[in-house]
Amino acid sequence: MNMSITEMMNYRFDNPEVEVEIDTKITEKFVERDREQISIGDFEAWGSVSKEAAKIEPMISAYKTQVLESTINKTI
Repeated sequence: MNMSITEMMNYRFDNPEVEVEIDTKITEKFVERDREQISIGDFEAWGSVSKEAAKIEPMISAYKTQVLESTINKTI
């Protein structure tokens, strides 16, 4: 499936019986850019209640580690 996120959301809404990993795609887009700590925490809370939490949590954890390492490197 090569759809935009909006198209995927509409497709999942119209076809609830079909597994569409839209939350994973949203997470992939989220971790592509720099985010503030509050946004990361809010996103992590959202991801924890997703049907795809098992896939989302490692992505968010890796992103948080990357941000932490980047912050440490900037302060050294």
